Amino acid sequence: MKRLLSTCLVASAIAACSGQQNGFDQAFTKRWQSDSGDSASRLYERLKGTAAPAAAQVAVGVTSSGLVGKPLGAGAGWSYAGRVDTVPQISGGVVAFTSGGQVVALDAQNGTPLWKVDAGKRRLRGIGDDGATTAVSLGDAKGTLPSQLLLVTRSGSVAHRYEMRAPLGVPAVHGGVAFVPWDSQYVTALDTTTGDEVARILLRHQVSHAQTIGGELYFGQLGLTRFDEKIGAAQRQGANFVALPNKKVPGDPEWYKDGTEVYAPTNSATTKIHLLARPAANAEGLGLAGGTYVASYFSVAFGLDAKDGSLKWTRALAGDIVGGGAATDGFALCDATGKVWGVGSSGQAPAPVADLGKPLKACVVQADSLGVSGEPADSVAEQVQAVLDTHRPSLATAYSFLVEELPNINDPLVTKILIDLVEHPRTVPSLAKRAGVLLAKQRTGVDYMLAALERHYDFLSGNRPPPVGPLAVALGAIGDRKAAPLLAKHLNDPATATKDVPLVASALAELATSGETEELQTFFALYRATADEAPLVEAVVKVAQTLIRVGGASGQEMVEFAATDPLTHPTVRSKLTETIYKQSPKPAPKPEADGKATSSL
Repeated sequence: MKRLLSTCLVASAIAACSGQQNGFDQAFTKRWQSDSGDSASRLYERLKGTAAPAAAQVAVGVTSSGLVGKPLGAGAGWSYAGRVDTVPQISGGVVAFTSGGQVVALDAQNGTPLWKVDAGKRRLRGIGDDGATTAVSLGDAKGTLPSQLLLVTRSGSVAHRYEMRAPLGVPAVHGGVAFVPWDSQYVTALDTTTGDEVARILLRHQVSHAQTIGGELYFGQLGLTRFDEKIGAAQRQGANFVALPNKKVPGDPEWYKDGTEVYAPTNSATTKIHLLARPAANAEGLGLAGGTYVASYFSVAFGLDAKDGSLKWTRALAGDIVGGGAATDGFALCDATGKVWGVGSSGQAPAPVADLGKPLKACVVQADSLGVSGEPADSVAEQVQAVLDTHRPSLATAYSFLVEELPNINDPLVTKILIDLVEHPRTVPSLAKRAGVLLAKQRTGVDYMLAALERHYDFLSGNRPPPVGPLAVALGAIGDRKAAPLLAKHLNDPATATKDVPLVASALAELATSGETEELQTFFALYRATADEAPLVEAVVKVAQTLIRVGGASGQEMVEFAATDPLTHPTVRSKLTETIYKQSPKPAPKPEADGKATSSL
C-alpha cells in the first residue's frame, strides 16, 4: 500500500489513490460538470429509509495522562492511558484521536479499543461512522502535506485511501456512503464498498463539516444544510438551511470550527470559547432545537434566542467550559474540573449529568437525545447578577456582554445591578463607566435609586459614594420628587464628583420644592464666588434658577444680589444677569387697539 501511495503523489492539484482503481481519480476532481443536483437527489431517495445507528450519549475528556469517558446519566466511566495529540472526535459509537503516528479508535461507551491505523506525519481532523465503516480525515498542522481520507472497516483494515491537495473537512458516513466536504464548497459522496463517487453536492456557503445529528445528515460550518428532499436545489440556495443570528458574542466563536484544521488539546483561550446549537425541523423548514443556542466564554454560558440572539439566560460554572454539546432539549456543558452539567433550553440551574473525575484540558460531548426539562427558579436579571458577582478578571469580556444586554431585560433589578457595578471597587473602570451611562437611561427600579442616594461616602465604614450623576439624570427624567431632598444633600457633599454636580443641579431644577431651599442656598453661597470650572458654573446657574422658582422672595433677592456683587465670579455674574432678565416679568405690550387709535389721529 505504501508503495502504491507513493506513486500517487503527482504534481497535479488533486489526486486520489487506493488499492483498487475504481474511478477514484474522479472523486475529488474540480474538473466536474455540474449535474444540477440530480445525483444528490437520487442519493437521497436511495438513503431516505436508512436508519442511522443510535448515537452514544457520552462525554470524553483529555487529561494530562490520556482520556476519560463517561456515559451521560447511568453507566460506568472508562479511561485510556497514553498520548493524545488531538482533541477527540465522536461519531455514532466511536471516539477517535491521534496518538503519535497512529489514529486510535475506541468504543465511546466503554473505552474498548476498536482499531489503530497509521497516520504518518498527519493528525486527525475528524471522523464519521455508521456502525460498519469509519471515514477518517487527516491533515498536518502546518498544511504542507496533502490531505488524506481513509475508509476503515470495523476490523481496522483500510478499505480505501485517498490523497489530495485540496483541504478535506470532517466527514460523515450514513447507509454505506461517506460524505466528505472539501475545498470549502463541495461534498463528495463515496460508496464505502467500491470507493466510487456516487454523488456530489455543491453548496453556496462555507462547508467543512458533514455530520449526522439525530439520524439526519447536515453539511456546513457557519450554518447547516440538511440532506433531505430539497438537497438537489442546494447549489441554487433552495435547500433547507439554518444559521445562527448575526450576533456578536464574546470571543467570536463559530458554530463549527474550521473542519480543515487540526486541533490540539491545549490550555488556550480557544478551548474555552464555544457555540452550541442543534438543528431541528420547524414550521419554516429548519430552525434550532428549543429555540435556543449557547455561547460560552470561559466559565460562563449564555442562552440566546434562536431568532434574534437576545439573552434568554446565563449561568456560571465552577470551572471553565472546555467543551459541550447541544441536545434535543438543552445542552451538556463540560467544565475543566471534569464535571458535565445539563442546562435546559429555558436556562434552569445546571444539573450534573456526568463526572469524569479528573481535571480536563479539552472535552467533547455527544448529547443527542439528552433532555433537560423544567423552568428556572430565578429570573434572567438574577442570573446576570449572579454571574457579575463572580468578579473574575478573565471574564471582563463576558461581563461587558451581559451589561449591554441589561437594557433589554424588563426587570427593576437591572437598576440595582447597574448601581452595584458602578460602586463595586473591583469593577474595571471602563465597565463602571458604561454601567453609569446605562443607569442614566433606566426608568424602572426607583426604590433602588432612592436607596442608593441614601448612602454617602464614609471612609471609616468603607461606604463608597453612589453614582449620583446617573441617578440624578434618571430620577429627573422619571420626575420622582422623593429624590429631591436626597439629591440636595449630595449637591453639598464634597464626595460628589465635579462632573456630577451639574447633573444633580439639573435634576433639582425639575424636582426641587421649597423644602430644598436651604440646601440650594448653601450651595449657591459656597460656589458663586469660587466656581472657576465650567461644570460648577453650570451648576451655580441652575441652582440660581431653581432658587428663583422655589425660594420665594428671599431666593430672588439672593440671586439678584449675587448678580451685582463684585465678589461673584465674573462668568457666574454674567450668566446670573441673563438668568434674572429671562425670569423677570417683562412689561406687557400696549394693547393693539390703542396703537391703531393713535395712528388714526
